[in-house]
Amino acid sequence: MLSTNKIKLQIIEYLKQEIATDSCLKDNIVSIMGIGGLAKNKPEIHDVDLNIFTKSVTSNTLCKIKELLKGITRVTGLDCDVNIVDYEFYKDNICSSMLFIHTNRHSLFLYELSQVKCLLYGQNILHDYHVKYADLISETLKLTATLVHRFNKEWLVKGNSIIKQAKKYARYACEFSLIFAGYHNPYLLTNKEVFLKIYPEMNNYEVLNDIWNTATVTAEELPLYYDFIVVLSRIMLQKYKKLLNRQILPDKLAIAGEEKAHPYFCFPSKGELDEFYAAIERIPDYKKIST
Repeated sequence: MLSTNKIKLQIIEYLKQEIATDSCLKDNIVSIMGIGGLAKNKPEIHDVDLNIFTKSVTSNTLCKIKELLKGITRVTGLDCDVNIVDYEFYKDNICSSMLFIHTNRHSLFLYELSQVKCLLYGQNILHDYHVKYADLISETLKLTATLVHRFNKEWLVKGNSIIKQAKKYARYACEFSLIFAGYHNPYLLTNKEVFLKIYPEMNNYEVLNDIWNTATVTAEELPLYYDFIVVLSRIMLQKYKKLLNRQILPDKLAIAGEEKAHPYFCFPSKGELDEFYAAIERIPDYKKIST
């Protein structure tokens, strides 16, 4: 089996050749970026996750992109999953607004792309992209809670057939929780030791020994993975409520560059911390959390 780097090079070469010879693709595709296992250089990947930024998506462009994806599958032997983002929505800052199509990813969608830096074709349109940490806090909390919802729904409906998803959900939860706490980029360097430095209270969960390896989850382990995500989401929620109520002690709140043991949150700057509270004050009362 080819290494992830070789698969990436195959895709880059294929895209360069195919797009150059098709005027529709050449005129409309601004950038193609990888995400998921491909971008994280995992030793083994099972599919190719792409994000295609386009100037215009007519039915003709969509058909052309579909053929392009089929070609990637022929070249790599891997299925493709794709998000298509209208470049007009990106450049007009709509991606940072509530109009963004990927509503449950919001700021985190572009944040991950900007961190993993897997440009496969076209312009590096995210080279100066900056996301507000306040957005990342709320998005990662929502997404971790969403993982709990998806896990319990799928487990009840599909039974033990979801074992392949359990480890993926737990890994996502760890990534989300680290971003939530202010860890800069959890996509490439995360492991048990890194996670426990931020969440030492999760030390008793044995699933941490396996989340970042390729061992198969068994049906007997499903409850362990589920409970791990549930408890982690509740810890995040309690920390968030304390932050909203300004109940976090100084030793549990850090600004980038400060050395503090196990802070609940580490903001990039004092300005972003102040901006977080200012943004909370602007929320209408009927939308505020009762803490």
